[in-house]
Amino acid sequence: MTRPFRPAIGLLAALWLLPASAQPAPQLGEAEMLGFLVQCIATDKAGQPALPGGPDARCQPQTASDRAEWRKHDWPDRRDPAAQPLGHQASDAVLGRGYQFPVVVQTFDFGDSGRRFGRLERANGDGGDAVTVLDGAAWIFFTEDGGGGQQWFVAEACQTDRRPQAPRESWLLFDQTVARDSWRDRLARLNIARSPGDCPSSFNNAYTRFLRSTVRVPYRAVAANKAVRTGSWDVDTIVSEHFGGRSIQAADHLERFYFGRGLGKYRWERWEALARSKEKNLEERAGSLAESGRCTDIPHSEPPAEGWIMTDCRTWTNLVRQPEPWAAASLGWPGTAFDAIRARE
Repeated sequence: MTRPFRPAIGLLAALWLLPASAQPAPQLGEAEMLGFLVQCIATDKAGQPALPGGPDARCQPQTASDRAEWRKHDWPDRRDPAAQPLGHQASDAVLGRGYQFPVVVQTFDFGDSGRRFGRLERANGDGGDAVTVLDGAAWIFFTEDGGGGQQWFVAEACQTDRRPQAPRESWLLFDQTVARDSWRDRLARLNIARSPGDCPSSFNNAYTRFLRSTVRVPYRAVAANKAVRTGSWDVDTIVSEHFGGRSIQAADHLERFYFGRGLGKYRWERWEALARSKEKNLEERAGSLAESGRCTDIPHSEPPAEGWIMTDCRTWTNLVRQPEPWAAASLGWPGTAFDAIRARE
């Protein structure tokens, strides 16, 4: 009998309510790492979203079945904010239940161009990432989107560990050695598979680095009456950079993630190396992104070296109050994709 994973919810909540200076050091434990991956967004006395981990955020870490008071959406295009006031995509960061190890579900839920928030439309781009904490590190082990469909990330460890019910090393985000304001790095090797039991014959280099930092983050709060309030938070954040190559100098692209304590994933950036990228129309894409205003400048959002430009980005701090009961499980993602890794009672 496999004992199902049951997270220490009370411990996670207690950790978020501590000031950053009181966090254990130097290495993060599993509960602390999950604290950066799972959201906890409460409502303060003024009816506004409370700073995650702050004195007014007396909430439990959110599971997929919990009612959400607020959903995280990305920022609207400033060139025409009235056309899409709730942004283009909502993204939850919640803890799944009933798995053999911790599973954090990070959803992609589009609500523009005829799509509707709160309804899973796989053919129109909806999906998500699935993250786990194993062996002292956080990994993306599964993703689904409109372009690539369902994909499992598999590392070289599959050559000796072929258990489909227990993915191990995959897309590295950060590990327990993450340090404040100082980069730590590892060279990961991984590839894409179509099932958790597949083991590719070759693997790609992915230089990965990560740090912990306090980041001033802008937010919008959109109430049921469409009233908008703006502000900013100082968020205890882990920044993770995944390069497409064995080093910054050899990589052709970069994906950068921001994980906030109590916010989960709240920002994603795509950068291209002009001299090595395989993508086209880079300058036009970068110019359009800059004009949209979807991603304002925040700490660590900068080129990793000369000759890099940001071509895509989302910041999910456009917080929308939910007038009706809403839980991430209502979206129906990942559905049956994880049946192989559910706990056997």
